[in-house]
Amino acid sequence: MNRQAATPDVRVSVVVRSYDRLQPLRELLEVLLDQVHDSFEIVVVEQTPDFDRKADPRLQALLDDPRIQLLRRPPLGGAAARNEGVRHASGELVILIDDDDLPLGRDWIASHEAHFADPLLVGLTARHVRQIGESPPYGPKWLPTKLCMRYSPLMTPWTFARLDVDVAGVDWIHGTNASFRRQAILDAGLWDETVKTQDEHSLSMKLARSLAPGQYLAFKATPPALRRVEFAGGLSKRRTDVAGELDNHLNFFHQVIGTYHPLRYYGAYPAYLGVAWLRTVLWVWQDTGRKYSLWTNLRRTIEASIRLPIKAVEVLRRSRP
Repeated sequence: MNRQAATPDVRVSVVVRSYDRLQPLRELLEVLLDQVHDSFEIVVVEQTPDFDRKADPRLQALLDDPRIQLLRRPPLGGAAARNEGVRHASGELVILIDDDDLPLGRDWIASHEAHFADPLLVGLTARHVRQIGESPPYGPKWLPTKLCMRYSPLMTPWTFARLDVDVAGVDWIHGTNASFRRQAILDAGLWDETVKTQDEHSLSMKLARSLAPGQYLAFKATPPALRRVEFAGGLSKRRTDVAGELDNHLNFFHQVIGTYHPLRYYGAYPAYLGVAWLRTVLWVWQDTGRKYSLWTNLRRTIEASIRLPIKAVEVLRRSRP
């Protein structure tokens, strides 16, 4: 660990998970170190196996800033890296941001902190944008506002994080451009480390059980962060095949929903199989379909149908923590 001397009496810790994205990390650190705030630190959980700070003189200079704590770790996975950063944080408030995202504005940290003037607020997600100055891409806002950061009856998540209105009393908190009272999430037990994707939800389900009367989670329109999803890396969470995509959904249902809502999971198990298949098919045609021909996508859809029962049995045999 490269532990720099943090600012005394740090109020805010910014936790950054990073893996194999040194250029975006450098750009993110430049923005963070330029924030107008009198008491913050940056905890970088760097998981790139061959990470060499000296290969990028500008990055090395940034990492030498006394406000930065650099944790060198082997690849941990999303949840474990987030947990590691929070355990080493000093601030009463923890802000999460990934290495491929960028805060918009020099008051990004101050804006997160200002929301917690409400003593009943425990955690929040702030707005995500794909382009600076964009409008929400959802059309009429009434339904996205109702569903923003909520769970469906099956406890599957709706997101709508590109809204530009505040929503109080949401169900879950995202893994980037999000902030929490550190002690509250330590008391809840942090994030489970059993899933590759959708790893945010175990903590939110724990918090739902531990919040005191009146305490709540929220979505805030400010401060926004730019999601730069075009960057590769990130423990390959955005690069998978049909079998991997199916596995991600089924494993999330089994490990997270099955742990915290077992009656719902087993009682509606066929519905979860249907949701896993549908989401995989949508991924085939929407997220990756532009890369392939019509016939290739039809073949991949058939592959998802064939693999579903095989994967379902495989995932059901997995143990839970």
